[in-house]
Amino acid sequence: DCFRAMFTAGFRESSSSEIEIDGCTYDAFLSVMEYVYTGTEPTLADHAGHEGHCSLSKIVDVMELADRFFLDYLKQVCETQLQKKVRHDTAEYLLQIAQKTNAVQLQAICEHFIRNRDSESQRPL
Repeated sequence: DCFRAMFTAGFRESSSSEIEIDGCTYDAFLSVMEYVYTGTEPTLADHAGHEGHCSLSKIVDVMELADRFFLDYLKQVCETQLQKKVRHDTAEYLLQIAQKTNAVQLQAICEHFIRNRDSESQRPL
């Protein structure tokens, strides 16, 4: 819907030969285009094929683009992947991302994790 409106509703993109999509990485944009054109879930490793820590930022980037372009299923796929990555070092960051993209389930998981972590740290030994 977002792209349809962009290309047909009199926006400058409808008559331009180049369209600039700012605020995203090449890998994230490529993954979103792969999803848009094939309908298959994109590979959420980075472009070089690395899984590890790179995949967290790529999944976040793809989810932000999915939210921006109203690609609800893709956003849900990313949200599910990010739920598995909620840890002590990622919980606050992922909570911010969840709030920014209105990812309700991810937000609930992050808040639950933080609440439990904080209550554990206040327990006497």
